[in-house]
Amino acid sequence: MSTLFTKIYQKEIPGIVVAENDLAFVIMDKFPIRKGHLLVVPKKEVAHLFDLPAEEFKKFMEFVQQVSKVLLKVSQAKRVGMLVEGFGVEEHAHLHLVPITGPGQLNMSLAKKASLSQLQIFADKFTTKWQSK
Repeated sequence: MSTLFTKIYQKEIPGIVVAENDLAFVIMDKFPIRKGHLLVVPKKEVAHLFDLPAEEFKKFMEFVQQVSKVLLKVSQAKRVGMLVEGFGVEEHAHLHLVPITGPGQLNMSLAKKASLSQLQIFADKFTTKWQSK
């Protein structure tokens, strides 16, 4: 059975995919901590990110690095925080990338639901920058 993230990627349920490569895809988090909060998700449905084979994990993290550089430019934040906690969708590993401007902002308790239209505004900016990188 497909996970929530796979269903978003395959357009079976609403969600906003802003980038992808052969191994992973990036979606806007529907419960962002801060504006621009992204999830990087391996296409392979694994429960724990660290269960990816070593070479796939390395390529996944290289993709994460590329995504974070674009996110930093688009968000104009001071840093991009990275979080792997895996409790929202436990059956499909994912990594959070969050634009931050100071300490204490990388906290899941700050997450609030956003509408797809709110997310789409940032997604359009990110996608434009991603495609021109």
